[in-house]
Amino acid sequence: MLGIDGSGKSTAVAALVHALKQEDVLAQRVANPAARKWLNHRVANSRFEISRATQDGIESIFRLFNVARNTIKASLFSGVTVMDRHVACQLALRQVRGLPQGRFFLWLALACAKDADVVVLDVGADTAYSRIQQRGEDTETKEFLEASRNAYLEMAARHKWTVISSAQRVDGVVDELLAVLDK
Repeated sequence: MLGIDGSGKSTAVAALVHALKQEDVLAQRVANPAARKWLNHRVANSRFEISRATQDGIESIFRLFNVARNTIKASLFSGVTVMDRHVACQLALRQVRGLPQGRFFLWLALACAKDADVVVLDVGADTAYSRIQQRGEDTETKEFLEASRNAYLEMAARHKWTVISSAQRVDGVVDELLAVLDK
């Protein structure tokens, strides 16, 4: 499950796993954060500034660790594993930041997606911004959200990943996700 901050990834993943369990399907949720929120908070509350490349490097280490750990966890699980974020999220961040994609990250993102149902939850930047403001845990600019959205939609089109509007109610998103799993 991919998408911009505020697109409803975590909410949709939790609801999907719940729906699968209601249908007696063994399911689990795993998250692959990059510690971006934590890092942004630390930098904002210190006297230090770090470059975009350094921030990306730190986030990439966290993301790769989480993806590796959760890929192992998924391989040991006999049911459906729904991942909240993945390597492709780092590619989107790199595009927005004007950093090179890197051959390794692109290869890894595509290798991990090969046998998976990759879904991008899509929502407009204004809606995402409003959701982020409501939860009050982090901050993003509308410009960053719009650039991120464009990066995700470009990746989805290029790699033929499913795009689902998350501007609708969560149960509608879950219905569409269940349909993706049924194909």
